[in-house]
Amino acid sequence: MKKEYERKKCERIINAFRKKYDREGQVYILWSSEDSELARYLDRYGLGTTDLDDLDGKICVKLHDADPRKQMLKATVLEELGHALQFKQRGNISISCDNSERYERELEVAQCMMNRFDQGRLKLSDDDIKPYRSAIESYGQY
Repeated sequence: MKKEYERKKCERIINAFRKKYDREGQVYILWSSEDSELARYLDRYGLGTTDLDDLDGKICVKLHDADPRKQMLKATVLEELGHALQFKQRGNISISCDNSERYERELEVAQCMMNRFDQGRLKLSDDDIKPYRSAIESYGQY
């Protein structure tokens, strides 16, 4: 029941994102609970999400909501949607490129989310903001 509630919260966030930033319908969400192969892939590598993929003009965000032991954090969905917005605005980053651009994008999303949290615009739990603080500590020094 709790998983269902978490999924619905995430879907509300995604719908709000679509209304504001994705009116063209470019961002497509893949849920591991709806795709057993995706769930297996994410389990194998211990991932909660994966990098964005560009498939025929669609930006695919892969979210792992099938693992009953893990809670889908609101922060995870917000971060991935932030990266989807970066992808829409500036394109994809090649895997072979210098990591500095990847770090810059991670830092940009983390700082944006923490600013919104500090301003009271995002209601996030301590668990939600840990990844952002960690990213700022890690990537802010790069």
